Amino acid sequence: SKEAFRAAGFAPSRVRFLTSRPLDVMGRLATGAYQLIYADVSAVELRPLIDAAWPLLAPGGTLVIAGSLLDGTVADPTRRDRDTEAAREADAYVDTLALEDAALARLPLDGGLTLLTKRR
Repeated sequence: SKEAFRAAGFAPSRVRFLTSRPLDVMGRLATGAYQLIYADVSAVELRPLIDAAWPLLAPGGTLVIAGSLLDGTVADPTRRDRDTEAAREADAYVDTLALEDAALARLPLDGGLTLLTKRR
């Protein structure tokens, strides 16, 4: 919430909350201008979200993807449904970004959080 950001010392003018679907607004945002992007999208939108959000991050900026591990089903090899396959594809893609230009952390909180921080 905005109050949480204020309590953390962020000026209200430096924080933008966009309550629209991320993929609907990201094309209108400035490239390289954001320190933090938090998104909670469906599994099939994970890869397009990463592609749209990555250029928006400034060096040192972090993309936080909520629900990215689908409550652990991504790691279950017996799961072959559309959402799990899409989440696996996105998860493999963040691995390639981490090899090239990012620091990656996966946290087993709630449905799973993926944090991808742009190095340069």
